[in-house]
Amino acid sequence: MFSEQKKRPFFKRKMGIVLLSVLAVIIIAALSGFLYVKSALGPVDQKSKQTINIHIPNGTSVREIAGILKDNGLISNDAIFTYYAKYKKASGFKAGYFHLKQTMDADTLIKKKLTSGGTDYAFQLVIPEGRQLSDIAAIIANQTNFSAKEVEAKLDDPDFIQTLMKKYPKTVTSQVNGKQVKHPLEGYLFPATYPFYREDESLETIIETMIKQTDQYVKTYEKKDMKKNMKTCPYMMC
Repeated sequence: MFSEQKKRPFFKRKMGIVLLSVLAVIIIAALSGFLYVKSALGPVDQKSKQTINIHIPNGTSVREIAGILKDNGLISNDAIFTYYAKYKKASGFKAGYFHLKQTMDADTLIKKKLTSGGTDYAFQLVIPEGRQLSDIAAIIANQTNFSAKEVEAKLDDPDFIQTLMKKYPKTVTSQVNGKQVKHPLEGYLFPATYPFYREDESLETIIETMIKQTDQYVKTYEKKDMKKNMKTCPYMMC
Protein backbone atom coordinates (compact mmCIF):
# COMPACT_ATOMS: atom_id res chain seq x y z
CA MET A 1 0.00 0.00 0.00
CA PHE A 2 2.80 2.35 0.95
CA SER A 3 4.70 1.54 -2.23
CA GLU A 4 1.62 2.32 -4.35
CA GLN A 5 1.18 5.72 -2.67
CA LYS A 6 4.84 6.42 -3.31
CA LYS A 7 4.50 5.56 -6.99
CA ARG A 8 1.50 7.83 -7.61
CA PRO A 9 3.33 11.20 -7.20
CA PHE A 10 6.16 9.86 -9.35
CA PHE A 11 3.67 8.70 -11.99
CA LYS A 12 1.91 12.09 -11.91
CA ARG A 13 5.21 13.93 -12.26
CA LYS A 14 6.18 11.69 -15.15
CA MET A 15 2.83 12.24 -16.89
CA GLY A 16 3.15 15.97 -16.28
CA ILE A 17 6.57 16.02 -17.89
CA VAL A 18 5.27 14.01 -20.85
CA LEU A 19 2.27 16.33 -21.29
CA LEU A 20 4.47 19.42 -21.06
CA SER A 21 6.87 17.92 -23.59
CA VAL A 22 4.03 17.13 -25.99
CA LEU A 23 2.60 20.63 -25.50
CA ALA A 24 6.02 22.17 -26.14
CA VAL A 25 6.42 20.13 -29.34
CA ILE A 26 2.95 21.23 -30.51
CA ILE A 27 3.72 24.90 -29.77
CA ILE A 28 7.10 24.71 -31.50
CA ALA A 29 5.57 22.93 -34.50
CA ALA A 30 2.74 25.48 -34.71
CA LEU A 31 5.17 28.40 -34.40
CA SER A 32 7.51 26.88 -36.99
CA GLY A 33 4.58 26.31 -39.34
CA PHE A 34 3.37 29.88 -38.86
CA LEU A 35 6.82 31.31 -39.55
CA TYR A 36 7.25 29.08 -42.60
CA VAL A 37 3.90 30.16 -44.07
CA LYS A 38 4.65 33.81 -43.27
CA SER A 39 8.02 33.49 -45.00
CA ALA A 40 6.44 31.75 -48.01
CA LEU A 41 3.95 34.62 -48.41
CA GLY A 42 6.58 37.32 -48.02
CA PRO A 43 8.91 38.82 -50.63
CA VAL A 44 11.43 36.41 -52.14
CA ASP A 45 14.17 39.05 -52.23
CA GLN A 46 13.63 42.45 -50.59
CA LYS A 47 16.82 43.87 -52.10
CA SER A 48 16.20 42.86 -55.72
CA LYS A 49 15.80 45.66 -58.27
CA GLN A 50 15.12 43.41 -61.25
CA THR A 51 11.76 43.43 -63.00
CA ILE A 52 10.53 39.97 -63.98
CA ASN A 53 8.14 39.78 -66.91
CA ILE A 54 5.64 36.93 -66.99
CA HIS A 55 2.75 36.01 -69.26
CA ILE A 56 -0.58 34.68 -67.96
CA PRO A 57 -2.60 33.05 -70.78
CA ASN A 58 -6.39 33.22 -70.90
CA GLY A 59 -8.12 30.58 -68.77
CA THR A 60 -5.16 29.99 -66.44
CA SER A 61 -6.21 28.62 -63.02
CA VAL A 62 -4.96 29.96 -59.69
CA ARG A 63 -2.83 26.84 -59.23
CA GLU A 64 -1.29 27.31 -62.68
CA ILE A 65 -0.63 31.00 -61.98
CA ALA A 66 1.11 30.00 -58.74
CA GLY A 67 3.26 27.59 -60.77
CA ILE A 68 4.25 30.38 -63.18
CA LEU A 69 5.15 32.66 -60.27
CA LYS A 70 7.21 29.90 -58.64
CA ASP A 71 9.04 29.06 -61.88
CA ASN A 72 10.00 32.73 -62.28
CA GLY A 73 11.26 33.11 -58.71
CA LEU A 74 8.46 35.41 -57.57
CA ILE A 75 7.16 33.12 -54.80
CA SER A 76 8.88 30.38 -52.83
CA ASN A 77 5.96 27.96 -52.45
CA ASP A 78 3.23 27.59 -55.07
CA ALA A 79 0.97 25.39 -52.90
CA ILE A 80 0.87 27.90 -50.04
CA PHE A 81 0.22 30.75 -52.49
CA THR A 82 -2.66 28.80 -54.05
CA TYR A 83 -4.30 28.10 -50.67
CA TYR A 84 -3.74 31.68 -49.54
CA ALA A 85 -5.35 33.08 -52.71
CA LYS A 86 -8.37 30.83 -52.12
CA TYR A 87 -8.46 31.79 -48.42
CA LYS A 88 -8.51 35.45 -49.45
CA LYS A 89 -11.25 34.58 -51.95
CA ALA A 90 -9.15 36.20 -54.65
CA SER A 91 -10.85 36.08 -58.01
CA GLY A 92 -10.75 37.88 -61.32
CA PHE A 93 -7.14 37.10 -62.16
CA LYS A 94 -6.41 38.77 -65.49
CA ALA A 95 -4.59 37.48 -68.55
CA GLY A 96 -1.72 39.35 -70.16
CA TYR A 97 1.85 40.35 -69.44
CA PHE A 98 2.78 41.32 -65.90
CA HIS A 99 5.91 43.16 -64.84
CA LEU A 100 6.65 42.05 -61.29
CA LYS A 101 9.43 42.23 -58.72
CA GLN A 102 10.80 39.84 -56.11
CA THR A 103 10.22 42.58 -53.51
CA MET A 104 6.44 42.00 -53.77
CA ASP A 105 4.67 39.87 -51.16
CA ALA A 106 1.66 37.64 -51.84
CA ASP A 107 -0.89 40.35 -51.04
CA THR A 108 0.75 42.80 -53.45
CA LEU A 109 0.91 40.19 -56.19
CA ILE A 110 -2.75 39.29 -55.74
CA LYS A 111 -4.43 42.62 -54.99
CA LYS A 112 -2.37 45.18 -56.86
CA LYS A 113 -1.10 43.22 -59.83
CA LEU A 114 -2.66 39.95 -60.93
CA THR A 115 -6.26 41.11 -60.43
CA SER A 116 -5.75 44.60 -61.87
CA GLY A 117 -4.97 43.46 -65.40
CA GLY A 118 -1.81 42.94 -67.40
CA THR A 119 -0.37 44.74 -70.40
CA ASP A 120 -0.28 43.76 -74.05
CA TYR A 121 3.51 44.12 -74.21
CA ALA A 122 6.01 41.55 -72.97
CA PHE A 123 8.37 44.11 -71.42
CA GLN A 124 9.06 47.82 -71.53
CA LEU A 125 12.28 49.83 -71.55
CA VAL A 126 12.26 53.36 -70.16
CA ILE A 127 15.37 55.25 -71.29
CA PRO A 128 15.70 58.62 -69.49
CA GLU A 129 17.53 61.57 -71.01
CA GLY A 130 21.20 62.08 -70.30
CA ARG A 131 22.04 58.45 -69.55
CA GLN A 132 25.38 57.04 -70.65
CA LEU A 133 25.66 53.87 -72.70
CA SER A 134 26.63 51.80 -69.66
CA ASP A 135 23.49 53.01 -67.85
CA ILE A 136 21.30 52.07 -70.81
CA ALA A 137 22.98 48.65 -70.99
CA ALA A 138 22.07 48.12 -67.33
CA ILE A 139 18.44 49.14 -68.00
CA ILE A 140 18.20 46.65 -70.88
CA ALA A 141 19.79 43.92 -68.76
CA ASN A 142 17.34 44.60 -65.93
CA GLN A 143 14.34 43.98 -68.19
CA THR A 144 15.66 41.12 -70.31
CA ASN A 145 17.65 37.90 -70.05
CA PHE A 146 20.77 39.59 -71.43
CA SER A 147 23.58 40.60 -69.11
CA ALA A 148 24.95 44.15 -69.11
CA LYS A 149 28.23 42.81 -70.56
CA GLU A 150 26.37 41.16 -73.44
CA VAL A 151 24.53 44.39 -74.17
CA GLU A 152 27.72 46.47 -74.09
CA ALA A 153 29.49 43.96 -76.34
CA LYS A 154 26.70 44.18 -78.92
CA LEU A 155 26.70 47.99 -78.74
CA ASP A 156 30.42 47.99 -79.57
CA ASP A 157 30.26 45.17 -82.13
CA PRO A 158 31.89 46.45 -85.39
CA ASP A 159 29.79 44.20 -87.64
CA PHE A 160 26.56 45.31 -85.99
CA ILE A 161 27.58 48.96 -86.27
CA GLN A 162 28.34 48.50 -89.98
CA THR A 163 24.83 47.11 -90.44
CA LEU A 164 23.36 50.15 -88.70
CA MET A 165 25.46 52.48 -90.86
CA LYS A 166 24.01 50.91 -93.99
CA LYS A 167 20.43 51.08 -92.72
CA TYR A 168 20.64 54.57 -91.22
CA PRO A 169 23.38 56.38 -93.20
CA LYS A 170 22.23 59.89 -92.24
CA THR A 171 22.28 59.10 -88.54
CA VAL A 172 24.97 56.47 -87.95
CA THR A 173 27.78 57.99 -89.97
CA SER A 174 31.50 57.22 -90.23
CA GLN A 175 32.07 59.57 -87.31
CA VAL A 176 31.08 56.80 -84.90
CA ASN A 177 34.32 55.01 -85.80
CA GLY A 178 36.57 57.95 -84.95
CA LYS A 179 39.84 57.27 -83.13
CA GLN A 180 38.76 59.23 -80.06
CA VAL A 181 35.39 57.44 -79.85
CA LYS A 182 35.26 54.88 -77.03
CA HIS A 183 31.71 53.66 -77.65
CA PRO A 184 30.46 54.16 -81.24
CA LEU A 185 26.78 54.37 -80.29
CA GLU A 186 27.18 56.68 -77.30
CA GLY A 187 24.46 59.31 -77.66
CA TYR A 188 22.66 57.47 -80.47
CA LEU A 189 20.07 55.62 -78.36
CA PHE A 190 17.04 57.91 -78.25
CA PRO A 191 15.56 58.52 -74.76
CA ALA A 192 11.97 57.29 -74.76
CA THR A 193 9.67 54.51 -73.54
CA TYR A 194 9.86 51.38 -75.69
CA PRO A 195 7.31 48.55 -75.37
CA PHE A 196 8.33 45.18 -76.83
CA TYR A 197 5.81 42.49 -77.66
CA ARG A 198 7.99 39.37 -77.66
CA GLU A 199 9.58 37.89 -74.55
CA ASP A 200 12.51 36.59 -76.60
CA GLU A 201 13.16 39.83 -78.53
CA SER A 202 16.66 39.86 -79.97
CA LEU A 203 19.26 42.27 -78.67
CA GLU A 204 19.77 43.58 -82.20
CA THR A 205 16.08 44.49 -82.49
CA ILE A 206 16.05 46.20 -79.09
CA ILE A 207 19.04 48.40 -79.94
CA GLU A 208 17.93 49.07 -83.50
CA THR A 209 14.51 50.23 -82.26
CA MET A 210 16.25 53.02 -80.34
CA ILE A 211 18.52 53.87 -83.28
CA LYS A 212 15.48 54.02 -85.55
CA GLN A 213 13.84 56.50 -83.18
CA THR A 214 16.97 58.66 -83.32
CA ASP A 215 16.96 58.40 -87.12
CA GLN A 216 13.35 59.58 -87.27
CA TYR A 217 14.23 62.52 -85.03
CA VAL A 218 17.16 63.45 -87.29
CA LYS A 219 14.98 63.31 -90.40
CA THR A 220 12.28 65.42 -88.75
CA TYR A 221 14.88 67.97 -87.70
CA GLU A 222 16.31 68.05 -91.24
CA LYS A 223 12.87 68.69 -92.73
CA LYS A 224 12.22 71.54 -90.31
CA ASP A 225 15.65 73.01 -91.03
CA MET A 226 15.06 72.68 -94.77
CA LYS A 227 11.71 74.47 -94.55
CA LYS A 228 13.36 77.23 -92.54
CA ASN A 229 16.06 77.65 -95.21
CA MET A 230 13.44 77.62 -97.97
CA LYS A 231 11.69 80.58 -96.36
CA THR A 232 15.00 82.45 -96.14
CA CYS A 233 16.21 81.45 -99.62
CA PRO A 234 13.39 79.86 -101.71
CA TYR A 235 15.57 79.11 -104.77
CA MET A 236 18.18 76.96 -102.90
CA MET A 237 20.98 78.98 -104.52
CA CYS A 238 21.96 81.23 -101.63
